[in-house]
Amino acid sequence: MRYAALAVVISSAFAQPRFQDAKVENRAVTGTLGSAFRAIVNLQTPPAWIAYAVPQIPGDRNMCCFTSINGISWQGCSLEPGNRDLTISPGGSATVHLEDAAEFYVFYRVEDRKVGKIRNFSVDCNIDAGGLPVVWLSQVNPAQSVALLESLIPAGTPASDAREDLRIANAAISAIGMHRDPAATPALLRLAHHASATVRSQALSWLAQTASRQISESAIRAAIEQEPDTGVKRKAVSALTQMKNGEGVPLLIEIARTNRNAAVRKQAMTQLGNSRDPRAVKFFEDLLTR
Repeated sequence: MRYAALAVVISSAFAQPRFQDAKVENRAVTGTLGSAFRAIVNLQTPPAWIAYAVPQIPGDRNMCCFTSINGISWQGCSLEPGNRDLTISPGGSATVHLEDAAEFYVFYRVEDRKVGKIRNFSVDCNIDAGGLPVVWLSQVNPAQSVALLESLIPAGTPASDAREDLRIANAAISAIGMHRDPAATPALLRLAHHASATVRSQALSWLAQTASRQISESAIRAAIEQEPDTGVKRKAVSALTQMKNGEGVPLLIEIARTNRNAAVRKQAMTQLGNSRDPRAVKFFEDLLTR
């Protein structure tokens, strides 16, 4: 029997990724993150990356790429497409965490004085920059990071949901949701009322995962009752299954019983059936014995 080599790493979160083929410039943020960030973007015509670390919500959330050869796997991502020359230093195989990571990385690709891409990575992810400059920012205020990400989400109406705009919006919302900072929940609540149905749906999903039961349930209930888009209503119902410790099950049962929208009731039934929660089982038993 063949066993994959496995490196066990016991360490706290570190400030900077393990870079490969990167021209790293370190800068400390002395004013606001927004002003420092835009000063860099406004002067950047050739492609480059801006990155920093911020506190991460609890949970084992891996944001990295994986490669495996002969049963040995390692973690590492190339920032630039088509660059497959990532090499791993000795001991850089798959990492086993004894505790959740305290931080994660946010990367912004900048070209022609605008942000074209946002990527989020785990702290144990090896990063290959493909020879491009990387401006690494330290002393970043997490609340200001949330505000920066929110400001980069296009404000367009549903009709203007271009693919590139949606990629940036999806990555920005995910990064906001990953922030372990009080500013994240209000930002997600605002995004739950965005002009784009896609943005509203993703914001509701992250609220269900990260906000308190009262806040997330209130936002989801409002979306189910007031949202004009049936697709978003269905996503809101599905988001209830992402609440911690099955907290969304009672509202799912209520929706399945009483909601006037047939598509919404059907979605609630489906999610209850998939949950295998004892309360859901009893709900179906009660239906069958009527």
